[in-house]
Amino acid sequence: MLKPPFYKFFKISFALNLFLAFIFINLLTSQSLKAQTIERTIVLTEFNAKAVETFKTKNILYYPSNVSNPESSSIPLVTGGFELPLGKNVEIRDFKTFYSKSNITIAYSGAGIRNPDPIVTVNKGRREQSVTVTFLPGQWTSLTNFQLLDSIKITYNVFDQLEARNNPPKYADKSIFKDVPTYKLSTTEAGIYKVDNNLLNSLGVNTSNIDPSKIRLFGTLPGPLPELNSGIRTDDAQEIAIQMVGTDDGTWDKDDYFLFYSPGAHNWNKLADSSMTRKSNIYDDKKYFFVQFNDQGGKRIPVKESLSTFDIETDKYDYVNRYEVDKTNLLHEFSKIGAGQIWLDEIIQNGNRTKNLTSAFDLNNLVPNDSGQVNMAFATRCKIPTKVILTTDG
Repeated sequence: MLKPPFYKFFKISFALNLFLAFIFINLLTSQSLKAQTIERTIVLTEFNAKAVETFKTKNILYYPSNVSNPESSSIPLVTGGFELPLGKNVEIRDFKTFYSKSNITIAYSGAGIRNPDPIVTVNKGRREQSVTVTFLPGQWTSLTNFQLLDSIKITYNVFDQLEARNNPPKYADKSIFKDVPTYKLSTTEAGIYKVDNNLLNSLGVNTSNIDPSKIRLFGTLPGPLPELNSGIRTDDAQEIAIQMVGTDDGTWDKDDYFLFYSPGAHNWNKLADSSMTRKSNIYDDKKYFFVQFNDQGGKRIPVKESLSTFDIETDKYDYVNRYEVDKTNLLHEFSKIGAGQIWLDEIIQNGNRTKNLTSAFDLNNLVPNDSGQVNMAFATRCKIPTKVILTTDG
């Protein structure tokens, strides 16, 4: 396997006249999702007399909160409701009905609801939400008689609503590792890597009968897995495009190989001011990939002809590198219990007060009179005033 060059940046040395320390504390809490029980009573007694009168004159049982009943134009449904706090949901736990002595004579169609079984709906808004309950204002006691409802008492369970994420992850039907033999390889730094016949043999692959068109490579997103549920992630490994070399004849020979790009174990991001920042993977210094050989064609990097015209011609580029060695976990170092996520290089104290990083940053081909940027992060603990001196290029 090819090892990409470990690019260097600036020659740096600095002196510390202090004692390094840092404390980092995580607190994880949980909340109960217990339901709250509430009761609401909807009273129709004062409307029943007018409803019966309207039915006799207009053939419709009228209530102020009527909604259409698709199964009967003469007996609409009735609605009631209440406000519901944001982040809550509701369900009907139980209900009790209290009937009037008033009845109307009307033929039952034989289809649809016969009793006032309430149906609850949550109306969600951006800043508020409400509950609407819909029910039949009585019951059929026979095929020709409808008994009116005086009131209905409904018991609700109100509970926390677990909202769906705006960007939910897409889950695979099954893992790529389920049915196909898979071979694991690793990379360290970001760069282009070569997988040849010798490497495949070292992984335990029988290369004598490989169909190069069926070689597939899988990996995951750069950097560590996100800690936040809202972070971008992939379910299962995703296929990565590769470039085949020497396989135009349709066979895999001992001198054939394929190339792929690895972002490395850490994740670089470009900020709005064009500066670069890195999310370090404190759990592993390697980025892993998985090779499979199956009946499905693999994903390939398309080859395109170079453009005959261009707008910009340059012989220089921006170059970024970072020195970070995780030797000391300060939470464990000073409390002797647990381990935080902040890792630093060796502790500088007592007689050892200088850390020379010249050998770690060896950048050739610098552009004369051009500028660069150096950032340094450190943690300190000291009882007296101290200072940190960062020296570049002597």
